[in-house]
Order: sequence, then structure tokens, then C-alpha cells
Amino acid sequence: MSLWPVQDEAARQWMRRLYEARLLANRGSADSVRRASLGLLRASRAQHLSTHPFYWGGFVAAGDSEFILPFTRESDGEAFPTQGASVGVDEAGGVHVAYRATVGDANGHFPAFYAYCAADCGGSSNWRYLELGQRVWHVNLALDAGGRPHIPLAGPYEELGTRHQYAVCDSDCTNRGNWTLGVRRQHQDHADR
Repeated sequence: MSLWPVQDEAARQWMRRLYEARLLANRGSADSVRRASLGLLRASRAQHLSTHPFYWGGFVAAGDSEFILPFTRESDGEAFPTQGASVGVDEAGGVHVAYRATVGDANGHFPAFYAYCAADCGGSSNWRYLELGQRVWHVNLALDAGGRPHIPLAGPYEELGTRHQYAVCDSDCTNRGNWTLGVRRQHQDHADR
């Protein structure tokens, strides 16, 4: 998926690289996205074309059920799968992911997470994780031109409402103190019963 309209040739090259890594080399989704994005960036450099992230940074993988990151419930230490992974790759090849838990914690909250890996993302020890929200139904991720993550979150508000939040980080994004989380909108949903 692309976050903005992209040139047909850039999209064709990125998709070819993605599927070569994913299907022919049997690599995971995050590694395939990373390789496709870096391959497009390197090809642009070799041809002396623009390397602005507009041309290669708009591609993300979203909702890949095989891209599962951990959620361990603190109350009993049990690990559960997650869903809705949204992946982006920055210019340095770092992989950014936003996702949410499929099982609630001890308080019935469904937390959302941000994860980052700078390199060798096949090993779990290279990933850093951070909880961003406690009551989340939907999470997505986009990287701006500087490779900084922007994450919209949606979750329950009061009994029948929805709260829309927006999380932004400027640097060292595995440090919770570097994130700004604001409420964009909260409203009551009115449904006929």
C-alpha cells in the first residue's frame, strides 16, 4: 500500500523487489518491505535520480497476519498474538511498526504498541517496543519525510463513543518521553437500538 500517490515506475520496481524478497527468498514481511525500500533508494542513487523519500518512502505493509509482534499480559505473563501491523521503513533502513493486542490486559484494555528495529530485524533482541495507548481498536503508522513516525489511534470513549488520538515522535522513539499523544476528536456514536 502507498501513503500517497506514487509514480507508476517506482511502484512497479518496489512491488517487484517486495515480492522477490517475500516469495522467492521466503523472507518475512518487515524484511521484505525494508529490502524493497532500500533497493529502490539505492537504484535511484545509482541512476543519479532524486533520493527524496517522496519517491520511495510512501510504501508500507499493513495488516499482514504473518507479521506478528509480541504482547505479554503482565497479570500472568502469557504471550498473545497481535493484529493490524502497519509497517514503514526509514531512509536508513530502520523498520517502524505500529500494532495492537488481540487480547485485553488485566483491566480489559487492548494496548497499542510501537516497535523499532535498526538492522537484523529477524532477531527479536534487535527490536525495541513501547506501549502507546491502552484502549485501542485501530492503529496505523506513517513516516514523514524525515523518517519520524506518526501514529493515529482509535478506541472507545465512554459507553458508545470513539476517541481519535494522534501520536508523534521526533527522535529516539523507543523512549516514551519523546512521544506527544493528543486527542484529535472524541464523540458519542448514536445508534438506533
